[in-house]
Amino acid sequence: MKPILFVTIAFFLVTSFSCKEEKTPVDGRIFYDTDRFVMGADLSYANQILDVGGVYRDSGAIKNPYLIFSQYGTNVVRLRLWHNPVWTSELYPGQEMGIYNGLDDVKIAISESKKFGMKVCLDFHYSDNWADPSKQVVPAAWE
Repeated sequence: MKPILFVTIAFFLVTSFSCKEEKTPVDGRIFYDTDRFVMGADLSYANQILDVGGVYRDSGAIKNPYLIFSQYGTNVVRLRLWHNPVWTSELYPGQEMGIYNGLDDVKIAISESKKFGMKVCLDFHYSDNWADPSKQVVPAAWE
């Protein structure tokens, strides 16, 4: 048998056995193989947006944001976790607001993410407020 024929047959055998059945969402749209790729979304603000009256829509219909993202192929949700983010309650003066991106809020987001089959990438911010390479303020409780 010629080497080129052997290589060709081997190639077709290997590729045919490695094929998997495609996953198709309920509505028939095919996005990609979620077993091989990660499609992430930062939903850190989702709870806060909902609490101040914001809505998420899919084709005009109001839906749970976690449901929308999971239906469109998101398989990992990024969530920020600050030490004590009291600044988020100061964004809306005169209104009773919760503290967002703190432990209690993030627990809710983790629960919602898992309910719709998505994994969570928890992004720890070792600060009470925004931090970047030029400004890393130690949380007040750590001083």
